[in-house]
Amino acid sequence: MEKIKELPEGLPIKVAGTLQEVWEGLTDEQKAHCVLEEAYVIGLERLIIPAKVEGRKDVNPFIAFKHGLEKVCTVLSSGWFQDWAINNYYYVLNMYNSEYVDKVLLSEDFLLLNQKTVEYEF
Repeated sequence: MEKIKELPEGLPIKVAGTLQEVWEGLTDEQKAHCVLEEAYVIGLERLIIPAKVEGRKDVNPFIAFKHGLEKVCTVLSSGWFQDWAINNYYYVLNMYNSEYVDKVLLSEDFLLLNQKTVEYEF
C-alpha cells in the first residue's frame, strides 16, 4: 500500500521505492518546491536566524535565500538533486516569496523557540 506524505507546501509525494525513484516521479513544479524549501531553510538557518538572535537587522531575506540556493547548487547537495537544482536555478530563483521569512519568524513554533533560547558565553 502506498503512503502519501504532505510536505509543508502541500505537495503529495508517494513514498515507495528509492528516493531517486520518488524524485523522478515528481513534476518539475514539485521538484522546484523541494529545492525552494531547501534554499529557504539554509538561508534561515545560516543567516536570518543567527542575525535575529544577535539582534542584527542587516541581513536581506532575498540575499539569504540566494545564499541558500547557491549552497544547494554547489556544496550541500549532490547527484540528481543537485543536477536538477543547477539546471533550474533561475526557475527556482524566480519562485522566491518575500513573505516567507516573516511567515517563519512570526510562526508560533519560532516564537516559542525564541523564548526558550539560552544565552551561552564562550
